[in-house]
Amino acid sequence: MLHSFEIFSFPVLHRYRASVFSKAALLNAVIAFFTYAVPLLLAYRSYGFWLKTDSFMEQPTVHFKHQYIFIGDVIGSQQGPIFCSTYNHISTQFADQKNRCPIIKAKETDSNHDGKNDEVYFELNTLLDNEEDIHGVTLILLFDYRLQALCNVNLEGLAVIQYNHPLPGGELKVVADLNLLQRTPFGKRFGPNEQLEDILAVDKEESFDIGKLLESYAKRNASIQLRRPFYTWTAGRASLQNFKLNVKLLIIPQKIEYVPGFWQVMKWAWLQYLSLLLVVRWMANNLRFYIFTNHLVPVVKMPLPWTKQQF
Repeated sequence: MLHSFEIFSFPVLHRYRASVFSKAALLNAVIAFFTYAVPLLLAYRSYGFWLKTDSFMEQPTVHFKHQYIFIGDVIGSQQGPIFCSTYNHISTQFADQKNRCPIIKAKETDSNHDGKNDEVYFELNTLLDNEEDIHGVTLILLFDYRLQALCNVNLEGLAVIQYNHPLPGGELKVVADLNLLQRTPFGKRFGPNEQLEDILAVDKEESFDIGKLLESYAKRNASIQLRRPFYTWTAGRASLQNFKLNVKLLIIPQKIEYVPGFWQVMKWAWLQYLSLLLVVRWMANNLRFYIFTNHLVPVVKMPLPWTKQQF
């Protein structure tokens, strides 16, 4: 009888252990799956898993190209507005061929001695007759703008100043920041390389139109513009006094947006995943310990193979 019982009991015990092992292994596999899948799902659904754009700060290298376009709106003149420019092919299109801007001053300063300009000064004096009065000005300055830290950006940009006042003036002072405007983020290594020859090139058969010039410039992917401009208009002037225009542009560090590279994206994604994985894994280990220690599923405690057995 004992022999027959042993023959009968071993298959039953084998099936019981197999059932216990299958339930425990299945539960352990389910917990392990959710331990690694839940952090990935949370990081992805939080819209922070893939780093699509990033930004950095850089002091740009800016140089004034000593090229400008000045238009003064004059009341009392029979020849239209006053036009001064370094572009001769544009100046010939205006009726007034006299040199109305004999005094032009420009200066670039590096206040912190880091090899990059921090301020740009521009001064213009316009000759006026006694019966002429200026009520508004338009000034366009050309700059060479470069970035070299993470993105190789090289472009020519315009600083546009437009101001009008109901009272005739004798002087206008302008203080503003020279800011970079981006339509889309730059590449990690290469940014835009845009020049102005196509914008400032004027056909001999076509007249100069400042509206078309600014419209074409506004469509560029990257451009420079004035931010936080402050204007000081001095009304009235003495007889035969020149109209003075003083411009001070501050070159400040720029926040540049760019598209990160592959390894930077993977490093950011791994950090997002790892930060959630540590929390979820700690919770999963506590849940597994609670289930197995409280025998919520049948468990057979097996000794570790490398431990010594005591008989």
